[in-house]
Amino acid sequence: MQELLKQAKFSPTDLLSLPTQDGEPVYYLPIKIGQAEKLLQELRMKASGSHWCPVLAEDKDRLIRLASNSCSFLDAPIPSVEEIAVQIAQTERIPIQKARDKAPEQQRLCTIEKSGLKAAASTTQIIEAGENCDLELWLRSREKLGALADRTYSLDGRSTAAKYLEILGPDEMFKQQVEERAQWDLKEIIICFVPVHYSWQIPAFFRYGGTVNCPSPVVNTAFIKRMHDRYGAEVASIDTTFFELQLSEAPKSTEVESLAKELAIYSKYIGDRSLTVFQKSLSQSTVWSFYS
Repeated sequence: MQELLKQAKFSPTDLLSLPTQDGEPVYYLPIKIGQAEKLLQELRMKASGSHWCPVLAEDKDRLIRLASNSCSFLDAPIPSVEEIAVQIAQTERIPIQKARDKAPEQQRLCTIEKSGLKAAASTTQIIEAGENCDLELWLRSREKLGALADRTYSLDGRSTAAKYLEILGPDEMFKQQVEERAQWDLKEIIICFVPVHYSWQIPAFFRYGGTVNCPSPVVNTAFIKRMHDRYGAEVASIDTTFFELQLSEAPKSTEVESLAKELAIYSKYIGDRSLTVFQKSLSQSTVWSFYS
């Protein structure tokens, strides 16, 4: 860590630490938003091959909440098919027989998401479970159950500067937007160093997921690794309710059809756009934001 800071021209005295559920601390530094993207890319290259991976977080309070995440849901037993059917019938307000048709797939999802782990599972165990996770089976079961709009997925293929350029009007508006951007760039954000080798392992370290609206840390780890292996996606930022993946370049046009379907199944929601419009957006996007 000291060598990494030295290369990035930071003083070790600037570094702050925070305990986590894993037992290992994360280290962090406050930086300006305007320098975040460039600094993240530089640190990612400098940290390559080390035991530290940089990622952005909004502020210290959110980082504290993220660091205190637990996997308590893993200790709960997997419900029987009938128990799941009753729950589905009550939640979705559908006949019990129709709920029984969906229950086996829901139980299969639950089994994959837990992967035999307990709440005391270490980061290493969650990572290993993610690497061994049957993601194809999970995606098929998820697709069979149907997409309920309880997670959102957004695409943003432009930088913050480009977003401002898109809405420019008269000269006075241009001046106003530039001033707003300058003020925004001066605000602080947190860059933290997570003790993992690759950014796709960050959700495992922070036990990200496992809520009603979000897959378990095991599935999130498996899916993000899949996106990393196929498209070079890196976890750029993370919070208790969202994470962002960043690509060096947008997916190829020949890949977007299958990718769009897979992301829609994983995220369960693609807004009010058709899958065709979603595919077009995806072909121009290098930043993917997931919200739970």
